[in-house]
Amino acid sequence: MARELNKAIVTLRTAIVRLGEVTDGTEDEWLIRESIFVCRDNLSNQIESLTRLKRKIERAQESNPDRIALIK
Repeated sequence: MARELNKAIVTLRTAIVRLGEVTDGTEDEWLIRESIFVCRDNLSNQIESLTRLKRKIERAQESNPDRIALIK
């Protein structure tokens, strides 16, 4: 489960980098640039949520491995 979360986090981070590359070419189009910044912020929030979920799962596995086995 942690492996899948890591993949999702890396994918979202890659998307943020690519969005940054897109904004480099949009200096004249402020509306598009600002919209991309909003999307980037949303992706950052998703990364934070996935990271928190990953930590919760890891703590749960450490404290009660049998309980997590039911989720898998």
